[in-house]
Amino acid sequence: MRSTRVLSLVAVSSLVAAFGCSSPSTTAEFGTAAQALLVDPVLNEVVFNTPSTDTFYESIEIKGEPCTSLAGYQLAYIKGDSGTQLGNAIAVFSLTGGGGNGACVDAGAGAVVGSNGLFMLRSASGHPLPAATGFQNDPGFDASSGLLQNGTGTIILVKGATLAQGTDYDTNDDGVLDLPANAVLVDAVAITDNGATDRTYGPVVGPVSTSSAAVSRFLDDDTALSGSAWYGGGISGSLSTELTYSTTTRTAIMPASGAITPGAPNLPKPLVVDGGTATDASVPVDSGSVQDASTAVDAGPAPVDAGSTPVDASYPPGATDPYLNEILLNPASTDGPWEYIEIKGAPSASVSGFQIVYIDGDSTQIGIAKLVIPLTGDVLGTAGFLVAKSNLQGHTLPAGCTLRSDNAFDATNGGLENGTGTFMLVRGASLVQGTDYDTNDDGTLDLPAGAVVVDAVSLTDGGSADKPHGPVVSTAAGPQPGGISRLVGNTSRSAANAWFGATISGVSSNLVYDASNATANMPAGAALTPGAENAQGAPGPVDAGAPVVDAGTPVVDAGPRDAGTPPVTDAGNPVVDAGARDAGAPVADAGTPPADAGTKTDAGTVPAEQTFGEEEGKGCGCAVVGTSRSGNAGLAWVALAGFVGLAVRRRRVGR
Repeated sequence: MRSTRVLSLVAVSSLVAAFGCSSPSTTAEFGTAAQALLVDPVLNEVVFNTPSTDTFYESIEIKGEPCTSLAGYQLAYIKGDSGTQLGNAIAVFSLTGGGGNGACVDAGAGAVVGSNGLFMLRSASGHPLPAATGFQNDPGFDASSGLLQNGTGTIILVKGATLAQGTDYDTNDDGVLDLPANAVLVDAVAITDNGATDRTYGPVVGPVSTSSAAVSRFLDDDTALSGSAWYGGGISGSLSTELTYSTTTRTAIMPASGAITPGAPNLPKPLVVDGGTATDASVPVDSGSVQDASTAVDAGPAPVDAGSTPVDASYPPGATDPYLNEILLNPASTDGPWEYIEIKGAPSASVSGFQIVYIDGDSTQIGIAKLVIPLTGDVLGTAGFLVAKSNLQGHTLPAGCTLRSDNAFDATNGGLENGTGTFMLVRGASLVQGTDYDTNDDGTLDLPAGAVVVDAVSLTDGGSADKPHGPVVSTAAGPQPGGISRLVGNTSRSAANAWFGATISGVSSNLVYDASNATANMPAGAALTPGAENAQGAPGPVDAGAPVVDAGTPVVDAGPRDAGTPPVTDAGNPVVDAGARDAGAPVADAGTPPADAGTKTDAGTVPAEQTFGEEEGKGCGCAVVGTSRSGNAGLAWVALAGFVGLAVRRRRVGR
């Protein structure tokens, strides 16, 4: 589960762009300088008590937007053991920085979330951290007994007011925090040794051992103030440096290889059936209440076999469902941040409830969902496109697209593996990243009940024991394609002949296919076109009951449309609407234009403007005038100044 938060902001901007949506920055360093935080960070991992001396190895980890400032936030440990110190802020940490900026350039002196989305509060002598992790050293963690107490206590993340160490924030000991005016409780997590009169001030995760305790947030659940977002327990072994969770004293839901991962991504939530989970306590706070009052999460019925191929006859995709349209999985050089996955469908249609999924097919990882991107709350752009990619850098998306950012694409090696694997578009059930959906490695996916595989396509590196779970697209010469594109006009789902592709040579940003290592059906001079129409291919099927009448201008969009849906407008290459169309029937692609009727039928007026923008989760929305996709048309420049209302949607993911 991933939470989505919405923040409205008004921007005063002057935009200059040549065809298409402008990216958040035109420099290659966007996202690596410290930026203002648009959504709150969350607590991500806490080591309260090591198996031996706590010196050096207690820590608190935060997860947030990469390279964003943590100015104005504070962490505090609130004592919950009964007695004179109940509710006392035993330790308060102002996030002022002074440690490491996590490979973020021009980050300044303050605390900054690292380029991998993580920040650690720790001892300078603690566990080594990846270079991409931001951190702040605190000498309190160097003490022989550490800084965090081992009984009942709560770690809180606050903003909006300054907390003072040693202050009692529960003066009447009623379990309700009395925070200063304007204080906002951003996140909290608690452990308890179950004292009868103890108090906790956040959701409790446990059980934990009396001799050791740590908690970790599930990689795929960024819900704040929710116990079900966490796993944890005691720590195995006898050394202060131990990182493996106990196999006996632990939460009911725990990843198979459960371990503490200082400065690195945690593990995803495993698929469970009627399983328990960490206690999710609803604890009121005077300055705002804990938001999630749910308890154990029921994952639903056991998985069922969805058929011997990714598309089973009992689960037909809908005629108006979107489909996979283009995938760049292996750029010419460094993969990150150039990889992407593109889907296409009806313009401005909601794709909420769909998931983009990558299933590993290599012999040692068969069936494991290596990447799951829920499209919660997302809509296709005004031209029908959505691209899942890095939000930091990568290719600039044109008008009519929706950006769906995922930080998996930010890594140097990217988020997509280059071996055998299957890309799927799924609806009807939620798949969980890290789960094995082919437990017996027979090439048949065992998907959750109700899952509908809308589209699937596979690539393989030829491993003899590999198992692709969809139709395989291969080059004529044998090398695995670095990218694949759907032929315009062929909307067949889970069909290898609907695709062309090739290897890619040159620099990482290159999009031109290498014709010497291509599929046999690749159009001449083809290139990848992130967020835009693919290269023209062979004509697709025509609905005999409602032929398209073209007056000499080829139809560009071959996707299914409901009757009366306005045509997609490609600036510089207008679509000609031939009137009502049979819902669901694909329109013929005019690789070769249909017969000229002499007079245009219902051609309408070619729009002079086209909206654009690259706001995450939404279609493009600023005006671009006189744009052209032709290289011979010259650059078309747009200047837009004024107040522009933007809604920024963000799906938090850790991978």
